[in-house]
Amino acid sequence: MDNSVFTGVFKRRSKLVKIHQKYNNFFHINWFITNKCNFSCNYCHPFNHEGSSSLYDIDTYKNFISKVLTQIDVPLVVSFTGGEPTAMPIFDEFLDFLVENNVKIGITSNGSKSIKWWKKYHKAFDWISLSFHTEKSNT
Repeated sequence: MDNSVFTGVFKRRSKLVKIHQKYNNFFHINWFITNKCNFSCNYCHPFNHEGSSSLYDIDTYKNFISKVLTQIDVPLVVSFTGGEPTAMPIFDEFLDFLVENNVKIGITSNGSKSIKWWKKYHKAFDWISLSFHTEKSNT
């Protein structure tokens, strides 16, 4: 395909006129928050556990969520993925902040946190998706 034809068509059609959302019940952020993971499973891409993504101070995360909350008039839903979201040093504090601000929270996790941690935070989550890692598990 001739790229100049495609570029010309794209430029003519690139003006955003309107976004129409069919369902306005919530605003959902699917957040790949870190590529740090305490496992290095053979089926995951190395990027998912190499720990190269930037980690910011807690105020950066809080400010982002606060700004989003001022821009929407529906409930905010945040789904955490990664790496392993719970491997972030500030994750617990961030969860507390989200709960205090009535954010609905979901997580995809390897479940490696202690039972004590899950008992403390299980009510923070509206859903939890755990992966089972046979190569890392002691059945």
